Amino acid sequence: MSSIDQSINELNAVLSKYGDKKLLSDDLNLSERVLKISYSQNDPKFQRKAERIRYCGSFLEFDKYQSTEKPQDIMRSLRSANFCKDKFCPMCNWRKSQKLMGEMLSIFDQLEKNRYELIFLTLTMTNPPMSEIKNALAHMALSFNRLMKYKAVASVVKGFLRSVEFLGDKTAEGYCHPHYHCLIVVNKSYFKSRDYLTQEKWQQLWQRALKVDYLPMVNVQKIKPREFVDELGVTHQYSAIQSAVLEVTKYCLKSSAVKAMSDKNFEDLYVGTHLVRKYRLGGVLREIKPLEREIDPALWEYLGLEIYRWAKEKGIYVEHGFISKTPTLAEIKNIGKNK
Repeated sequence: MSSIDQSINELNAVLSKYGDKKLLSDDLNLSERVLKISYSQNDPKFQRKAERIRYCGSFLEFDKYQSTEKPQDIMRSLRSANFCKDKFCPMCNWRKSQKLMGEMLSIFDQLEKNRYELIFLTLTMTNPPMSEIKNALAHMALSFNRLMKYKAVASVVKGFLRSVEFLGDKTAEGYCHPHYHCLIVVNKSYFKSRDYLTQEKWQQLWQRALKVDYLPMVNVQKIKPREFVDELGVTHQYSAIQSAVLEVTKYCLKSSAVKAMSDKNFEDLYVGTHLVRKYRLGGVLREIKPLEREIDPALWEYLGLEIYRWAKEKGIYVEHGFISKTPTLAEIKNIGKNK
């Protein structure tokens, strides 16, 4: 296989990842649904969000590198793109998940392996109507803060990564299922110490924090390797840490659920979660900073900037231009002329 072919195959693999998410985003008609909300709410900020969503990922710019040891090896690193950063956008959800996973794996690599262990904790509450999701999420956030301050919890939790999801797989129409997925850092000795918290104890403490008269559903377990099936139906195998991080950093709502939702329910969901943060870090996980990934110039030679645009009529990304590390006037003039 020639170096050109290897470069082309690698490029197709890169662009197909973004293309699959872009197709998924376009299929949702998310920008049109958010535009409807702007009219219903008479709020221009939703109109601006709809505009950003509409053009999300329409351009991608990659820094292109060539291996100094194996010239046939080409690497691309995304430099910039016009992402909308909407929490319901499949493209941006995927990008955020990938970015956070990389950061969290970097943080966990820096943790003292002989000192800490990880457990996976899920916290729920009864399903409120979708129209009440804003108040429900605010109540859960305050309840979580109370939980973390309880002596029995504060003595064992050394850090956490918390994410929120809004629906379950079998949530009834017109209702939401707000719940937290938490990756909890504990001492290595936790499982054999007198401070160990059983699932029943976690459940009682969460009930107390929620200030409710029912026992909420709670699940706690050690992290373990597992497989995930993504939204495109592809199965992936992950290590214990990777699977735990992926579970916490995955979508806050499946694209299929968004597509099936009525306009009224989606409006209640979208407006009610407008300012809700998907992720929160605490303890040692907040103190440790992820290491920046650096490309060694001795191993990788910078070739230039590749620009691709989304061709909606074709359903693929096509070349829009290339600017070498020492750009010529002809290269600059040629940007946008490739079909």
